[in-house]
Amino acid sequence: MLNRNPFHPEGVFVVMQQIMVETEPGVSLNVILRNEAPVRFVMVHGLASNARLYDGVAETLAEWGYGSIAIDLRGHGQSSKPSTGYDHETISRDLYAAITALHDEASDYPAVWIGQSWGAAVVSEFALRNPHLVGSLILIDGGLVDLKWEFPDWQSCKERLTPPDLSRTSGAELETWMRNSHPDWSDLAIAGSLANMEFADDNTVRPRLSRQHHMEILEELYRYTPLTILTQIQVPIRFLLADRANSPFVAQRERAISAFTGVPNATFEIFENSDHDLHAQHPRRVATIARDVLLAMTGVTN
Repeated sequence: MLNRNPFHPEGVFVVMQQIMVETEPGVSLNVILRNEAPVRFVMVHGLASNARLYDGVAETLAEWGYGSIAIDLRGHGQSSKPSTGYDHETISRDLYAAITALHDEASDYPAVWIGQSWGAAVVSEFALRNPHLVGSLILIDGGLVDLKWEFPDWQSCKERLTPPDLSRTSGAELETWMRNSHPDWSDLAIAGSLANMEFADDNTVRPRLSRQHHMEILEELYRYTPLTILTQIQVPIRFLLADRANSPFVAQRERAISAFTGVPNATFEIFENSDHDLHAQHPRRVATIARDVLLAMTGVTN
């Protein structure tokens, strides 16, 4: 369908489709497709997030004539919530099934794959398993730090990173907190973040990703070894990193960056005084970087 973009001064129309794609019996992923093929960008969200946080990036790219896909991973957003399959191998199979069901991989790929936070780890492992489908990686504030550097065992990681209980929080309270915490976010970004939640009849909220599956994914992420994975990937990798004073992993991030010094396919860009959700906070800047990565990769313009 044609959607008018109310956040663009000229109200540019983009073609957007929202499609449920079955990846295995009983499991379907929600896929947001903007503009017609060829698809040049595939966008994967972080833990307990959803595809809508890429709306600003995807609509900017669509204004420039590029096709993109943003995907709700299993357990997230409007995708299926199966009881199993939250390991990276299964999620990679989901992604492969989704994109190849929608498009002819021979004509549409390799694409630029963009992953944020946990999604950065997901797309990195996907690239290692499916190198013919990935032309470049953009990793947004994730995929670089090994949690084992900060936490000596899974139990200590679990205790520190278990999410808060929001069961008694109202939707209005959550939106107010979001707007106060992110005063420079657009309405589109706030709406995308609120889409992480389901709203009950009494207007209280609960995360679309269950706490059990959240912890299963976190444990999978604890096992993830970024340097082992990323040093095996041959395509260019652009790291977009949020520089915020209260980050608990500053020392670990600097350790990781040092480890990548001299690796020819890895480059870094720091977003000063920025949030973890760079794609929501700075969609046009991220879209510009994504376009530049694509042009460097292929030289195509549409």
